[in-house]
Amino acid sequence: MKRWHKRTLCILALGVAGLVALAYRPAFCRDCAEKNKFLRDAISELSKHDDAQGINLHYTWHLTKHPNGTLLMGDTQPDAFSMLQPATWDIDIRTQNGKMEATCNTPVLHAQDSTHWVKTEYRAYFTRPTLRYTPSGNIAAEHRLHLCCQVTITPSFWGKPIRTSATQILRIIPNMGAVDLESAYYTADKIVTENGEANLPALYYGTEREKALQYLLYELADGVYSHNTAGLHEYIDKATEYVERLTTADAAWPYCWQEGAAEAKRAAQLIEPTLTYLQEVNCLDSQELADFVNGPVFARIFGTELKKRETNGLLDDFGSGTDNIEFEIITEDAFLNDEKN
Repeated sequence: MKRWHKRTLCILALGVAGLVALAYRPAFCRDCAEKNKFLRDAISELSKHDDAQGINLHYTWHLTKHPNGTLLMGDTQPDAFSMLQPATWDIDIRTQNGKMEATCNTPVLHAQDSTHWVKTEYRAYFTRPTLRYTPSGNIAAEHRLHLCCQVTITPSFWGKPIRTSATQILRIIPNMGAVDLESAYYTADKIVTENGEANLPALYYGTEREKALQYLLYELADGVYSHNTAGLHEYIDKATEYVERLTTADAAWPYCWQEGAAEAKRAAQLIEPTLTYLQEVNCLDSQELADFVNGPVFARIFGTELKKRETNGLLDDFGSGTDNIEFEIITEDAFLNDEKN
């Protein structure tokens, strides 16, 4: 073989080796993870509407099996998390010195295929607290902690990178000791619904009927005290749907709620202050709300033996406040005669 043939073969071999190395470049890159550099520490200021005992919670997010309510953005078919080896993300939430703080680790994630490169970015931050009313009329603060994990998987052989962001919004209510995974008010490319619930001390817990009764109690109180007539309109529709779907038609209250009977009795006791306030504000001047409180759906939720409903006139029509008052007309002569007497 001539010398220039050997040189050509060597150059070709080196070129092939270089091309293969370039194709396998992601396999030689070390998987990495980091926190978002542009976010401050996840801290939320507490106020007089927060329980002094606060929150002390350790939460583990299983990244390859997201709980229901997790929001996915980006690539979802397939999503990057489905291509990972089993992994968890640990978050600690605690209140101290007038602040709520969330701290978390930054685990390095690995793909099931060892020739893929995985880059992970973590974010954790609080948004501005909001307020809600409790059935007693007190105000409780709601803090929302956003937990975000973005995974980018780059395959070998010039495969298209797969990037998916998973987000969980934790609603934290220190006054009630409750932490919920909230998703109803957010949009995403996909919302996880096929897995189990997050391991959190949720505000609504128990069976479907028990959670429905808790929702109907707390949401009615918040809507009434905050004068949210638009929200109460939606609440009435939801209450009607729950009663039609979850109660037993031929059973009396509270047993129409089956295993939720005890929860129905508890709700009936706790709703009393709300009904007192509702009468004081003339049922928010809402005929729809008055009809609901006096109607059969309300009775199936809270019963018909409510003290405020029976004794304080909630069964009457809500008018201007003077509709049912009888006035006596006193003439000037009669008034002067009474003065002389």
